[in-house]
Amino acid sequence: MASVDGAQHVTRKYQEEMLNESVKRNIIVVLDTGSGKTLIAALRLKLEVERQASLGTRKVSWFLVPTVALCQQQSDVLKKILPCGVDYISGGKEPDKWTNPALWRQIVTVNQVIVSTHQVLLDALRHAYLNLGRDIGLLIFDEAHHALRGHPYNRIMREFYDPLPAGERPHILGLTASPMNVEYVDRYVGCADADDAGRILEQNLMCRALTTQQNEEELKTFVFPPTFKHVVYRYASGNQLTPSLRSLETVYNDLEINDDPFVRKLRRDLNQPGLDELERQRIEVRLAKAVRKKNTVTHETMKKLLSSARDTFFELGPWATDWFIAHSVDKLRRPIDASQEFSFFESKRSTEETRYLREVLGEVYVARPAETPEAVAEGLAPQTEALIRVLLEEKETAQTNGDPYSGIIFVTLRTAALLLAKVISLHPATRDKFRVGHLVGWSNDERRRNVLDLLVGAGSEQEQEHTLENFRSGELDLLVATSVLEEGVDVPICGSIVRFNPPPNITSWVQSRGRARAQRSSFVVMFSDLARGDETVEKWQRLEDDMNAKYKAAMRERAVGEPQKEGNQRHFKVEETGALLTLDNATSHISHFCDKLPHSAYARMVPIYDVFPPDGFMEPVASGQHLPPLKTESKLFGCTLTLPNVVPRELRKFETPMIHLSEKAAKRQVAFEAYQRLFHAGLVNPNLLPLRPADDPELKAMTGPSEKRQSMAAVVSQMDAWKFVSDDLRADEYWRSDIEVEGVGKAQMYTKVQPPLAITELTLYDRVVPHRIVVRSTDKVTLSEDEVRIARASTRQLWWSVYGRHMSWDRTDFVHFFIFPWEEPGSSWRPEWAEDTLSVPLPDIVDRFGLITDLFTVRDSRNAERSRYEWYNFQRWRMEPLTEDEAKDLEKRYPRVPEDEPLEPPFLEVVKLRRQANHFAPDDTSASQKSKIRILHPRFCLVDLLPPALGRLSLFLPSILRDMQATVIGRHVHNRLFAGALLSQVPLLDARTAITTPLTGDLVNYQRVETLGDCALKFLTSVQLLDMHPDWHEGYLTMAKDHVVSNANLARAAVHINLAQWIIRDRVVARKWHPPLVNPLPEPPKQEPATGAAPTGKKKKENQNQDPTLSTKVLADVVESLIGAAYENCGYDAAIGMLQHFIIGVPASIAWKPVSERVRSIVNRIEPLPNGYPEDYVHTLEDILGHKFNHPSLLLEALTHANYTGDVHTVSYERLEFLGDSLLDNVVTERVYRSPRRLPPVLMTRCRIATVNTEILAFCCASLCATQDVHSVQRVESSADGAEIITTQRLVRLPTFLRMSNIAMLDVVRQYTAGVERAHADIQEKLLHGKTFPWTELFSLRAPKFLGDIVESLIGAIYLDTNGDMTACERFVERLGILPVLRHLIEDEVDVRHPLTVLGEHAAKSQGKLKYAFVSEGPTLTCSISLNGELIVSMEGDSGALKAREELKVRAAAQAYNIIKRRLASTAST
Repeated sequence: MASVDGAQHVTRKYQEEMLNESVKRNIIVVLDTGSGKTLIAALRLKLEVERQASLGTRKVSWFLVPTVALCQQQSDVLKKILPCGVDYISGGKEPDKWTNPALWRQIVTVNQVIVSTHQVLLDALRHAYLNLGRDIGLLIFDEAHHALRGHPYNRIMREFYDPLPAGERPHILGLTASPMNVEYVDRYVGCADADDAGRILEQNLMCRALTTQQNEEELKTFVFPPTFKHVVYRYASGNQLTPSLRSLETVYNDLEINDDPFVRKLRRDLNQPGLDELERQRIEVRLAKAVRKKNTVTHETMKKLLSSARDTFFELGPWATDWFIAHSVDKLRRPIDASQEFSFFESKRSTEETRYLREVLGEVYVARPAETPEAVAEGLAPQTEALIRVLLEEKETAQTNGDPYSGIIFVTLRTAALLLAKVISLHPATRDKFRVGHLVGWSNDERRRNVLDLLVGAGSEQEQEHTLENFRSGELDLLVATSVLEEGVDVPICGSIVRFNPPPNITSWVQSRGRARAQRSSFVVMFSDLARGDETVEKWQRLEDDMNAKYKAAMRERAVGEPQKEGNQRHFKVEETGALLTLDNATSHISHFCDKLPHSAYARMVPIYDVFPPDGFMEPVASGQHLPPLKTESKLFGCTLTLPNVVPRELRKFETPMIHLSEKAAKRQVAFEAYQRLFHAGLVNPNLLPLRPADDPELKAMTGPSEKRQSMAAVVSQMDAWKFVSDDLRADEYWRSDIEVEGVGKAQMYTKVQPPLAITELTLYDRVVPHRIVVRSTDKVTLSEDEVRIARASTRQLWWSVYGRHMSWDRTDFVHFFIFPWEEPGSSWRPEWAEDTLSVPLPDIVDRFGLITDLFTVRDSRNAERSRYEWYNFQRWRMEPLTEDEAKDLEKRYPRVPEDEPLEPPFLEVVKLRRQANHFAPDDTSASQKSKIRILHPRFCLVDLLPPALGRLSLFLPSILRDMQATVIGRHVHNRLFAGALLSQVPLLDARTAITTPLTGDLVNYQRVETLGDCALKFLTSVQLLDMHPDWHEGYLTMAKDHVVSNANLARAAVHINLAQWIIRDRVVARKWHPPLVNPLPEPPKQEPATGAAPTGKKKKENQNQDPTLSTKVLADVVESLIGAAYENCGYDAAIGMLQHFIIGVPASIAWKPVSERVRSIVNRIEPLPNGYPEDYVHTLEDILGHKFNHPSLLLEALTHANYTGDVHTVSYERLEFLGDSLLDNVVTERVYRSPRRLPPVLMTRCRIATVNTEILAFCCASLCATQDVHSVQRVESSADGAEIITTQRLVRLPTFLRMSNIAMLDVVRQYTAGVERAHADIQEKLLHGKTFPWTELFSLRAPKFLGDIVESLIGAIYLDTNGDMTACERFVERLGILPVLRHLIEDEVDVRHPLTVLGEHAAKSQGKLKYAFVSEGPTLTCSISLNGELIVSMEGDSGALKAREELKVRAAAQAYNIIKRRLASTAST
């Protein structure tokens, strides 16, 4: 019992223990919430005051707290206990006066104890108002766990405590219930280890952290851990927004920043006369910022209002949302003088802004919900409904136990505190059972307040304190609070703590739970069904238990080991950075290294320490005794450290001999040695942290900020193939090509560019009618100037009738010109006109030659403008009278015909000239649409002189020229990228295909070969990386490979060599096409020809350049297609040759090497099989796999899981899986690509996905089996020995040979193989003979991923074992059953679409909105699928099963699609 100022305060033994320790040295008292740490501090303050008095000095004791709320609270407590001057200082207590140095001198003179926030003292020291060594004798840090990094607690110590001489430093006392901020250590130090966490806190405060060692049992009688519960509720994501919320959202989205008064004012300011340049720049910056960020008062207010309203809707429900919106709109629209308590907010707005905000708010539809119990109960979100149930259950439990009820609901959102209190006070089930208030904290600094303080009705500091007092006094029994109540604030003993939102971190978890201090208390955490609540809770509990256990063990270890300084001075320093490895931090470094290794569901990456002798330990010292010195005859310890088997085998096992005085010393020593080795092996960076992408030049380049792919890249334009004139041509020489369009006509083409091929044959389509095209290129010919002039004029007439809209009549410098037979047999009327005449009046022809029929295009001369753009194809002469409708149409066309000159037969029947967009493919749509017959009168028509055959030929010529141009570009690519003995064997047309994009509309493009190239690139990259980095685990390898094959990287490589110049992406657009000119610059139009001659074209830019940007996806695809073309024709070495043209991920110092060389290097590093390994295990596996291994150690590696601890010589299968994944893709993709059906890319992808997914790989894995002899001893009386050995046979499946050390994983294997045995016949039948792929049946087995992984690792092992024999891999894939399935899918045209894909395609086709919803209730998981709001199917499954959600979703999707199909069929039949 202690006496303070005449009052008796009963102290507990553990408090006295801590008090005595605090007098001896600087300590941090670590005790649970409610254990009386404040009394220990008060007693320590009393002793310090007495000590100062005995010394005749006037140093004050300073009690530091982290929050303003704690200042007055702790000050009031200390004033009641201490018989001396106590005062408190906070930023809100007249802050301006604390800038007076005299006041600071006065405060430390008249008081012996000062309570303040940390920032107050730090500022006072920084401004020299106080001197730490001169003025302060004792520093107490409340909530001491904050003393980390840049926190003011730590800054006080570093900036002012450390520089003081030892004799001038004040004493230190820290108080905390949570001594280790694990989040801080994990984030900034790199090891979430309790020992390290405690050590950091001790170092920062220069203290020893202590908890009671002698009185733990007494402490347990005063601290009662609560019962933990967690509640899962359905997240309200699918609920319909309320009209008010939709209106608010619409109003916010419609806000125009340029209408904002603040922006308008800035614009007006810019136009002020006499504005100096500097001020103008400032205004421009403010204006640009306001427009870009939309951070004006109105926009920010509306944004916060909308955000809070949406959060309220999903957490509390429609009623609270509407109430909040109405409440907030009313407050925000209130006049300034009616809102004096929030004048801080009004002061931010000008009168104009205030008016504007009110106008905006006036557009919001406000629904004012009734504040009745019934209305509240009907408008709740599932989360709040669950909370109501929890509160009622907690209240009932308290009453049953005879305990008074008191509870706190912790929320994340400030608005939720107000609204939940409102709901609870009105809800019919709670209004009469709880006396509820809310608390959200308060800031006295107006600069830190915002509109939320107005919207939630936070109240003043006095009002908040009044709420706390009511809760302390019992007038309130339920408080809804934000995190402000988690720490420090004194609240009464509570029996129920509810986390409405999960704690954001473990510190919040510990502190909020610590509020449940009643003897029978509970701590409830609520999770949505979308959150992984069980895992989160388990994680926090595990972290906390680990923290406490390690911390207490660490303190005991330090207590025992302090006198022994064994090896503490040993260290390893990295000269490059100064980073230091010591015995103290080695174990944490090793733990952190393992934690950064790739994890899996069944493998925790942790170091394993084996201390020997295993039973060696030191007896604990009896309570209350002094620590005895260690004796020399104490046991000595050694230790073996084994790292996870994803680490290279030579770096897995380390050992230190039995020379250490403690287990901990042995662990530190072996960890120290191991971490040095890891550093020298390059797996630890110069900062002594696990290798990160930034530490390795390759990985750094692969994961930098440039890795984010931009959608477009700046590129060069597509090559103009017709600009490359042959160097050996004279001015009068041309290359001649004979063009024949079967069934249409012939022409001779002349150009300065050498044609790419001697003979080109292709098929073009006139609508759906195919025409064989033959282009024969001859040698060079000589033409005279007259021949060239005539040919160019003829060419102009050839083009003009169809493409004249985009031509200039005076431009005849065509890149290609044509000579053709002008006159058709039986025609004699065309030569009557001049060669520069395009069209003549039809009456002139009729008068001289009669009703001729060999006409191609006709134009209506009544509308000169229209006649330039609208051409008609002549069909026939019409002698019959017109119908009534035709007569009316004719009157509209010719409205000014004199009555005395009526339009009489003959008429012309014509159709509008239609240019087919793409002659490379049939145009079924155009063929099915009959062109409308139009009636013209010959009196008003012009007739083009071009013969019909030549007119039809002119329609085909753009496509023919386009094909020749593509081949010319292909030739350039072939000469540049396909040079060399090997690559030159790739056909020219394959090279052209590889650079032709789908944008062209060509029948053949790069998509198919790109799929092959993508696969080849991944395999080649995998082999290169596997050889180059033998110490990299699969995580690094995958990271590197993903970079190399990423579209971003490939696009950069393409840009680097200007690949875009060769990428064919132009498309023949008939209505925009114009003949290419030698000089594409536009010229001004000249005077149109005389009457009857052709008009000049509209001024037009000719031969415009391609868009200077190109999709990076296209660039990447072309790189892959070039690789694919090389691989398809000449194999992997040719693909390597193609890769060498690009800079793709691998440093220039390391060239892409042939696959055989890489494989040979990898095989040379293979270790032999460990001695003593059972041969029958290997032989049985070889029988199952159908492959005899030359290197059996590869077989063991392929079947060793990362959790296997029984073999330190064999690494886990991940590296082989990394290789096998690309090999399997390669085998399957090549079979799909080379199929005679020539599958389109989408079907290629679907077939590949269907045969390389986890479900089918695991099924094939479990299907592989062999018979095995089983020997057993049976009792036989007739036998001389009374027993004999009986041999039977059993079927063993491949998964049973997986080497693992995880029991749960073993159970999964057993369950899965049992499922396969039951369903094997049915699934196998559907895989090999079904018309649809059995996705649902495969997913119903719930395949574990690791079974698919070992299939890939075995493929990788077989590939290396055979020195890179791809046929050996193909044989194994055949044996697995994958290739037979693939053949069936291709040959029998099986529907391989995934159920989710099929359902999604149907929804997209019908423009419907598809929605999946999951609800978990206990062991049952329900999946519901709705289309356009209509429930289609609802299906239940087992929520606790492996992959239950994925399997249930697939089953539900398949059933939903079947239901929809039946509905459609029923509707169609009806």
